[in-house]
Amino acid sequence: PQVGDFFYADGSWSSSYKASGSNPCIGVVFAVANDGGAASADTPENYPGTGLKEIKGWAVAAYDLRDDNTKNNLKPRKSADVVIPEGLKGDMNDIQGFLKTELLKQQTLSDYPIAEIIVNYQKDEITKAPANTSGWYWGAVKQYEMLAKAYATASGGQLTESLIVRNSLQVLENAGIGELFPVNGNERRHWYSTATDKRGKEVWAGFVCFGVEHGDYGGVEDDWWAVTNSGNARAILTF
Repeated sequence: PQVGDFFYADGSWSSSYKASGSNPCIGVVFAVANDGGAASADTPENYPGTGLKEIKGWAVAAYDLRDDNTKNNLKPRKSADVVIPEGLKGDMNDIQGFLKTELLKQQTLSDYPIAEIIVNYQKDEITKAPANTSGWYWGAVKQYEMLAKAYATASGGQLTESLIVRNSLQVLENAGIGELFPVNGNERRHWYSTATDKRGKEVWAGFVCFGVEHGDYGGVEDDWWAVTNSGNARAILTF
């Protein structure tokens, strides 16, 4: 696989988009493990119980997540007093999103609205990931940061270059089976699963900004946007 490849419901991938009603495209490859790619440090040990024997790469879902109430009403914690499990903590290089999601499955899921939506996304027969993958999960901080680096470059609140992952998502959007990341509002802030402490203030919750029309594109923040605020999220999988 290569970054930008289209990823399909049967677990296959292709460099050019192939429209298929029986085997729809469900996402885009944004990191690979070969040739020192962004997923090269990942190992099967990070995916217990999945049957993955080797890591080829990471793919991002074609759509942002949705809940039943609004188009985007996604927050990492139900309330500020939710006591997070120790295993949710990680540094800014954390790529163990699958393990974080598995840990959250053992908590009261309704305390973690994004995790709950992703778990249901994976349970749903319509949206569940192929059997030869990790299944959909809530990515860790470094995974979404790598996604931003493969998506676009932006400067001064302007898109300067649409990179290969954005180009592929644009193809899916044009075909009516995917969407680009929102460029404005709170929806541009995609929460990650890692409980980080970037500035030594306190363990909080953080997001990567995917809004190409803002000066903070690609930025990682974790110490000021309240954990109960609505942001956004998009599931990823490992194959």
